[in-house]
Amino acid sequence: YYFAGSKVIIDALFERNAATYELGKHRIIYRCDKVSSSFTCSPGEMRMGDMNRLNELAEFSVDFAKSYEGEMQTFDHMKLGYVFSGIMNDNIYQWNYGKDICSIAQAIHNDEYGFPVIGHVYTNPSLS
Repeated sequence: YYFAGSKVIIDALFERNAATYELGKHRIIYRCDKVSSSFTCSPGEMRMGDMNRLNELAEFSVDFAKSYEGEMQTFDHMKLGYVFSGIMNDNIYQWNYGKDICSIAQAIHNDEYGFPVIGHVYTNPSLS
């Protein structure tokens, strides 16, 4: 298994599931040969970002910037700068459980590595 994304998020995932892993490159590649038998997946499904839910996805992006970068980004900046362009570029994903959006993730193609890199991931704390 290979994971890409924020060190804090990936480390927390592995720690929560007592995974043994090695760090390939900080914030880029983690390799995990196996997962614990107690590892469970979240119910629901991943979909491309839905333009009809642009405001909800923008709220997640504002919360991501605040929690990860410690900065407050404006709603309009995140809505138009990240989410709208991500939907148009087919690189914003949402995790749905029923009618709720639980998480948002952005996959950015990285020419240096030849595969997508996770730009940001955010899960609604009340649904995690």
